[in-house]
Amino acid sequence: MRCHYEVLDVSRNADVSEIKTAYRKLALKWHPDKNLENSEYSKEQFQIVQQAYEILSDHEERTWYDSHREQILYGSNSEFEDNSLDVFQYFTSTCFKGYGDDENDFYAIYRNVFENIAKEDMKFMDEKDEFCAVPSFGNSKSDYEKVLEFYSYWLNYTTKKSYVWLDPHNIREARDRRYLKSLEKENKKVRQKAKKNEMKKFETWLHL
Repeated sequence: MRCHYEVLDVSRNADVSEIKTAYRKLALKWHPDKNLENSEYSKEQFQIVQQAYEILSDHEERTWYDSHREQILYGSNSEFEDNSLDVFQYFTSTCFKGYGDDENDFYAIYRNVFENIAKEDMKFMDEKDEFCAVPSFGNSKSDYEKVLEFYSYWLNYTTKKSYVWLDPHNIREARDRRYLKSLEKENKKVRQKAKKNEMKKFETWLHL
């Protein structure tokens, strides 16, 4: 399932007017009457656009969606697969050949590691500008300021991942508000434990 904001190509803080404008543009683009040569596909896309608009144009529906967006997109009942990089394989110097800038050397290997970690976080960032602000690992010729910037960021790093895919309960099965809160509380405990364990592993690796 795609994010409703992504479907309409609007930011998560878009106002009603922006959402309506985006919807009209896409509804016109995908309306089956405008795509007679590929009516089945256009009908499917048109319905996806309509569903996104119906949710985001309704204040209560949008509020609920915003509160549970990650569970819907990445939860245990979604199609999301966690393919996170396992930093354990980079705990040893055998993962690189030398301390140069070649493809299999120290700087290239670890630059790719940090870039991959940042990319994994990107889908969980509220604004993609955050990703652009992540400093590069650099290379053997990086100046002191760049090195300082890198360590300043990563020594204070906390993953943006929510770990909602580990949720033991599907919130959409909640029968009432009290039951929903109970499920959310249990899900939250599982997520917090997973995040804590992942950060502990990352910090151990970073300080080697």
